[in-house]
Amino acid sequence: MKLDKRNMWIAVALAVVVILAAFAGTFKNQAKSGTEAETSSETSAKERTQQASQTEDIDPDSEETEEESLEEDTESQDDTAEKTGSEAGSIASGVFKSASGKYQIVPPQGWIIEGDSDENVVTFLSPDGRDVLEVVYAEGADADSEREIYPDTMEEYAQLIGRGEEMEFTRYQVENSGDGSQTFRYAIRYTGQDGVRYYAVAGSYRTASRKYLRAEGTIETEGGEAESRIDAALDSLQLK
Repeated sequence: MKLDKRNMWIAVALAVVVILAAFAGTFKNQAKSGTEAETSSETSAKERTQQASQTEDIDPDSEETEEESLEEDTESQDDTAEKTGSEAGSIASGVFKSASGKYQIVPPQGWIIEGDSDENVVTFLSPDGRDVLEVVYAEGADADSEREIYPDTMEEYAQLIGRGEEMEFTRYQVENSGDGSQTFRYAIRYTGQDGVRYYAVAGSYRTASRKYLRAEGTIETEGGEAESRIDAALDSLQLK
């Protein structure tokens, strides 16, 4: 059947409308996709810029783990202890030498230098803090006022220091020289209100140089092992 011209043009017009509508939809979708892509790209670029800015603000060297922070705290404490120790002297291979090298002693292993120590009065503490070893050094007039003149016999000295406590001398040795110099060494085990204590002293006074050196240990820990450690330390005391 043949279409008349009027119907044919109507059909052509409808076909053109359909084609244009299809192209319009496709173009709209492409434009929308392009806009979304551009928006997404801009957002991503903005996020990357922010992240880069944040990264630049953070110094990698300033980031610390908890372990690193603890290590730095420990190093700081070690530096403080080393500085404190250097004011009095230093311990090398177990031997403590005063800052000026005028005397030395071997404290019990594991004992530490108390923070307020200096060369004239240095204190060593046991790990638990119960036992103490103290060294006193003086020269000139200070040595004359610091020194104690010990009698020749233990009996005389016991009468001088008797305080009504039960005392047991485990050692008493005093040597006097003609010029007034003196070396001394004694130890007492006594019972006080807080229990048994061990107190040991060793030292010397040199008249010619007017130098005085004394080391004394006070032991709260009961048992011969603790006393032996202090005795060994006193045996190592040397005045240069």
